[in-house]
Amino acid sequence: MKRVNKTLAALLMSGLLATAFTACGTENKKKNADAEAVEMHDNHEGMHEGHADMQGEQHMDEKHMEEQTAAIEFKDEATAEVFKAYIALKDAFVATDAAKASEASGTLAEKAGENAELKSAAEAIANANDIEAQRKDFVTVTDAVAEMLNGSLASGEVYKQYCPMAFNNTGAAWISAEKEIMNPYFGDKMLHCGSVKETIK
Repeated sequence: MKRVNKTLAALLMSGLLATAFTACGTENKKKNADAEAVEMHDNHEGMHEGHADMQGEQHMDEKHMEEQTAAIEFKDEATAEVFKAYIALKDAFVATDAAKASEASGTLAEKAGENAELKSAAEAIANANDIEAQRKDFVTVTDAVAEMLNGSLASGEVYKQYCPMAFNNTGAAWISAEKEIMNPYFGDKMLHCGSVKETIK
């Protein structure tokens, strides 16, 4: 009798477990199907919203750049335009965005005027696809812009900043409209690596 009861109990348990596993599998399938449906919906929404997001990002970039440069005035408009284009390029490197760097450097090349060194380096960045190659030419761009800025500010100040670890510890500088370190040579890998080396007034 005990053996029958044990056998009956074992059969009942196996039946319950099978039912439980089947229910769990069904629930998981349902959850997976629901998740896929949500993902498809999100992707569909994303396609519609993608263009608006890109426009929003561009607007935010322009707003941030205006905020950075608001307190700085230059003695001539040409230098102001070069600086604005330079800051857009620097921000593209901070974001590690080769496409934006190419676009910003194209604008910088146009604004360079008769400064052959600046124009050539900016064009090299515009024509490169590799972010690290672009960053190497950014060193030359920075040197040329730093030279232009000496004695060109009517009010405000800009900051020459330096990262000793850039390019395998050989170091490299950049110019910023704000004191906070936002490293264009490493981006988010080492965003705040560096220090202010010079204040240009």
